Amino acid sequence: MFQKLKQFRELRHTAKRLQRELAEQRMTAEHNGITVEVDGNLDISRVDLPTGVGTEELQRRLPAALNHAIDKAQRVAAKCIRKHGGLEGLGLGKG
Repeated sequence: MFQKLKQFRELRHTAKRLQRELAEQRMTAEHNGITVEVDGNLDISRVDLPTGVGTEELQRRLPAALNHAIDKAQRVAAKCIRKHGGLEGLGLGKG
């Protein structure tokens, strides 16, 4: 029982360290004239919209731009997790 508790604490510690590391990663993605800044935890910190574009056009472009930025951040997060040994290195895979 104490071994499982120790493993859980180590996992929690590793997960928090990974979360902090991902929060420091900033990615900027541009799509359809919209620039989005997002961190590795998928928190959006900035959106720059083009001037002179109507509301309907922005509503059409914005979802794709946000999805593009999130996809980029997810790829960076996956790379970071692999750097730490993948899911096995985090204590979540086969073992």
